[in-house]
Amino acid sequence: MSLPEQLNNARLVRYDDKTKITMAWFGGRGIHVYTADGREVEVYNMELFDAAGNPVLVVDTLSEIIHAMQDIIARYRGEMLGEW
Repeated sequence: MSLPEQLNNARLVRYDDKTKITMAWFGGRGIHVYTADGREVEVYNMELFDAAGNPVLVVDTLSEIIHAMQDIIARYRGEMLGEW
């Protein structure tokens, strides 16, 4: 599936020109990370769980989602520089 097809129903999309990754949030608890050819390489889960598996924190405001995307970009940029 092409990248535009993957992003068809996304509510928020962000592209990073240095890493060439595209991130998409579809309204759920995950941010999907794609390569330029549309291959999904990661799903970043924004829900944290305690030791028993119970949700303890749910990220669902737009500002938190944007912040999470910034964290993903920073991690990918660090990997490009060999920092991770």
